[in-house]
Amino acid sequence: MLKHFWKFYQPKNNYFFLRITADAILIIFVIAILAIDFQLIARPAAEPLKNVSLNPALEKSAANLSAKTGSEVVAKEKIKRELKLSAICRYNLPEGDQLGRGPLPPQVGATTSYWIMLSPSTDHFDVKQIRVTAKLAENVNFTGRTSAVSENGVIYNETDRSISWEIDRLTRQANAAIQPGAAFEIEFTPTEKQAGQPAKLLKNLKISGIDAISGLDIFASRPDLTTAIADDLNGGTIQMPLKTPKISDLK
Repeated sequence: MLKHFWKFYQPKNNYFFLRITADAILIIFVIAILAIDFQLIARPAAEPLKNVSLNPALEKSAANLSAKTGSEVVAKEKIKRELKLSAICRYNLPEGDQLGRGPLPPQVGATTSYWIMLSPSTDHFDVKQIRVTAKLAENVNFTGRTSAVSENGVIYNETDRSISWEIDRLTRQANAAIQPGAAFEIEFTPTEKQAGQPAKLLKNLKISGIDAISGLDIFASRPDLTTAIADDLNGGTIQMPLKTPKISDLK
């Protein structure tokens, strides 16, 4: 075998340099292949494959579904914010006509009457089964005087001192000839512990309804109404009653 090897690779052989070069290239190639296989075997099995698309069509479908779901979420949030309620406490009309009675600002021990005006609205979507609720605050009474532009009037529950008003359907303003509204009168007689600050008149003011197309429940709330109204230049601060001077003090 060694004799054959020496004969094949001896320098005097005409093909010595050609054969030795070809064999060297072959050896280097085999070593490189073995090195690559070793790296693949040594790689941890738990190493995740990154940026590999197994099914481009499935990924595209998932992306479209995600975009659609996002649009639906945005639409639902817009619907939930659609129902609005304007609630104003007035002593005088904007034209100057007086609605209320009694001292303004309110005084301890004296009764002042106000009118509460409610006006719901929707800008884009029709809403059905609208319900407005609220509760009278401390030392506030319901007089029973009401007015409503709707199928139903204002209802007062003496048990829990709550106000409720229902509307069958509310149409967006662009299509509505007359928007529904309601108003009712309250009387407020403050006590000494309420003096020196504005007092609550109506609290827990809420409106609810159902979107006429999607069937989604809609809720909204309004801040409590207080004696701090636009008609009261003193900011609704409850005043102590004026003391009548005694005859002895005049001497």
